[in-house]
Amino acid sequence: MPETAWLREASSTVLQQSLRHLDAAFSDAGWGQLLRQLRYKCAWYGRTLVIVDRFFPSTRRCSACHTKGPRLDVSVREWACVECGAAHDRDTNAAVNLRDEGMRLYWLVATALPPGRVPPSVIRVSEVMDLVPAA
Repeated sequence: MPETAWLREASSTVLQQSLRHLDAAFSDAGWGQLLRQLRYKCAWYGRTLVIVDRFFPSTRRCSACHTKGPRLDVSVREWACVECGAAHDRDTNAAVNLRDEGMRLYWLVATALPPGRVPPSVIRVSEVMDLVPAA
């Protein structure tokens, strides 16, 4: 087609890389918007937002015995723990693990604060070690 003939003259590598950058500029805006909304809602209701580490193994950790299993393909929706035999729905198991890890991090920070001081409005796992004194 005459209107797209100029594309043959450009390096395909440059075009592909541009598409990757364009995709990335948009696949993070959604996540940032979600976090902004969560921060706003937590501040509105006087709650604390706990941000768990992105590499926390929520889908492959057994919520019953906490054994970390092998990596699971995204198509695997149900699995059984090799250690305790508990049957898990992937999403429900991940939700339980994330809730428990969030509460663990919250209480680590809350119990380390001086009396009368309230936990911060946002807790990130990377900041927990700064707030909790070394044992």
